Amino acid sequence: MIQSRLADYCPAAWTAPELSTASCPPFADPYAALVTRMADGDQDAAAALHAACMAPLHRIAYAIVREHADADEVVSDTFAKAWRDSASFDGARGSVVGWLTTMVRSRARDYVRARMRRDRARDRAEVLAAVDTTAINIGWSMEWDAVRAVETRELESTLSRALGQLPEKQREVIELVFLQSVSHTTAADQLGVPLGTVKTRVRLGLRRMRVLFDDSGVTRLTH
Repeated sequence: MIQSRLADYCPAAWTAPELSTASCPPFADPYAALVTRMADGDQDAAAALHAACMAPLHRIAYAIVREHADADEVVSDTFAKAWRDSASFDGARGSVVGWLTTMVRSRARDYVRARMRRDRARDRAEVLAAVDTTAINIGWSMEWDAVRAVETRELESTLSRALGQLPEKQREVIELVFLQSVSHTTAADQLGVPLGTVKTRVRLGLRRMRVLFDDSGVTRLTH
């Protein structure tokens, strides 16, 4: 009974019409028009793109740089680059979101590398202020005379004692950063603490070491 009723509605001679893919346009990129207008110098289009994409780009940047202020700067740089490069955007090669995501990831990684170099340079400068360039650089020449060798051993001993007198959390961070040449970010990951905490412990530890060196009365090496 059911089959006969279906046959009444769907006779054997009936066939479904063929669907042409040519009649189905591809999904339009909702932001492509904004980038096109940006290429023509339309600042309103740039503002609209920023409002639409800023939040997700900030989340991507923060996942890499791990500080909100730095993520803000990365996103700002990304939109500035998008404005400059808007004329070169090619929608055939990808979406606007993909284009922006690639840029923000690249800028965030560049920012992390630059920050690591700045942190390392600043920390080295603080160490040198505490103990002396010649003393902290363990590349002493074998040609130094006996007096310098004695001074070197004294400084090494003082450095070891100073490290031993630091609180454990400050000492472990300084050993990671300076003795094992670990970046602040890597140290934060290894210790399971925020990046800002690592920087604070380094700063407090170096300050304490400077006091210990001053109190030790060790004679600084001369060049």
